[in-house]
Amino acid sequence: MPDFIAIKKLGGTDLGWFRSLYHRFSNSNLKGINLNADILIDDFYRDLAVIAAATNNRLAVGVTMFGPGAAAAYPGTYKLVKSPGSKNWRLNGTLVGNPLNEDHRFDVLQPNDIAVIAFDGRPAPTEITLILLAAADPGDALLHGVLAPLLNGGRQTMISVDSAVIRHAMDLPGVLANHPLGLLLADEEIAAALEDAVQGGITGIRRLRRARGTRVVTAGDIDQANREMSRIGAEGEALVNGYLSAIRHTESNREHEWTSLADPYCPYDFRCKLSDGSGFLVDVKSTKRGFDGHFHISIGEIVCAAGSDVPYFIYRVHRLTDAGCSLRISEDIRTFSRNLLSVHDNNMPNNVTADSFSVPIDTSGIIWGEEILVPSVDIDGDASS
Repeated sequence: MPDFIAIKKLGGTDLGWFRSLYHRFSNSNLKGINLNADILIDDFYRDLAVIAAATNNRLAVGVTMFGPGAAAAYPGTYKLVKSPGSKNWRLNGTLVGNPLNEDHRFDVLQPNDIAVIAFDGRPAPTEITLILLAAADPGDALLHGVLAPLLNGGRQTMISVDSAVIRHAMDLPGVLANHPLGLLLADEEIAAALEDAVQGGITGIRRLRRARGTRVVTAGDIDQANREMSRIGAEGEALVNGYLSAIRHTESNREHEWTSLADPYCPYDFRCKLSDGSGFLVDVKSTKRGFDGHFHISIGEIVCAAGSDVPYFIYRVHRLTDAGCSLRISEDIRTFSRNLLSVHDNNMPNNVTADSFSVPIDTSGIIWGEEILVPSVDIDGDASS
């Protein structure tokens, strides 16, 4: 994902950066896309003025342009410039000509078209991705219609947005599947797909296959994803251990054992006991991402839950960060597990078994409790409390 994303409404001066549009729209000697200081400086790069002073307020940046429509990458090197007395910065340099064999590429642009601008680099931008959306281009019309109204008119010609805005726009029915705007989501989606794929998820595997044309997944990516999932799993269990310990301190009628810490192949992570002799089992499913999506449960866990004589709960750790996580707890999944196991046993070919299942979070048969915020705590490493 880029470090920052902005949407910019294009005016005449902005369009004057393009050679074929300069005489049609520009009413000044300024050439380049104006970058509003309240976004570029106040929101994105607070130290840019200090950094750029060493180069007389002219920073070289790599710029890759896409669009209008599905037009492919057009790379170049330009400058971020702040003129004396000016509040804002400009992205400029030489006039941008239409690429070879694309004699009229930028000609469709009009005032009030927009550019989605992605900035990479800290503490100053080093690479910029510029995606041009023209209302008159059939490939851009839907996206333009959704994103342009976010600019409320008047003097607000540039705003910052997050990836969720881009994701929502790209998910609209009818949007080109290969629209370059999707490139701003590529790294995030590849990471999510890898997280799913290394756990055996068919959804992640299919996404990785579709991405082959734009992003090659290496063995190193897979190794890193496996290490990351191992780390996330351990941190999720540690947070649940802290959560259960906190409950024990306020409700003295219970204790718990962190079973998977001593036995990694145990088909649950915690065994909880109440003073009346009853108890329940807990399996922790962790992700850095949101609650929605899939979690993965092994055939061993399903067999254990289906045959358990005590309730078996899924603790869904999500939005995992250094500060803690969000947690939602399922109702007892024993009935769900028995039904799933019956379907599996009665429909698989002889001697063929599934090692695990990818389960949508909203699947029928699993009901979730309210969200609980769990802060990070110091873990002493004991396997029982």
